[in-house]
Amino acid sequence: MKGGFLYHAMMYAMVLGGALVALELVSYLLGGFNNWITTVLSLFVYVYSMYHFSVKYREEQLNGVMSYWRSVQFMITLSFLASMILGLFDFILMKYIDPDLLIKMIKEAESNYVTLFDKYNELFDDKMKDVLIDNIRKISPMDIWKSKMSNYIFGGLFLGLLMSFFTRRVNSDPFHEIK
Repeated sequence: MKGGFLYHAMMYAMVLGGALVALELVSYLLGGFNNWITTVLSLFVYVYSMYHFSVKYREEQLNGVMSYWRSVQFMITLSFLASMILGLFDFILMKYIDPDLLIKMIKEAESNYVTLFDKYNELFDDKMKDVLIDNIRKISPMDIWKSKMSNYIFGGLFLGLLMSFFTRRVNSDPFHEIK
């Protein structure tokens, strides 16, 4: 057994994070992050990789036996580490490569809020509208990184809780019935 839990989570997270960065780069080069094809493809890569790497870790490092909670732990760790890579890419992109991208995103968010305010005017008073718009204007690349990390960590928790039913195995015999 070469390496431990964290070693394998880091190795697999580099692959997953690299794939997600590549897809996000393609989306950026195609004109922005509103490309639904790359979004769906990224989601597929994320879910498939979580399952595949969890099973690979179980088979290659744990001799085919992994508890439910160990699988959940592995998927959360994998998500956290991959989100750090993806968040770092976003941070570098918005801070150094294309600082105008963040400005465009903020203007788009403001426009979306104004549309929302117009549609549901009775739910928002003027002070609330001003506070929401001011908070959007204060978003930094670091805020994007933190948001992406928290989204992927919760995604890893959610997927881990669901998929671990399928990746766990209490006996090294794959045809052994799990009770």
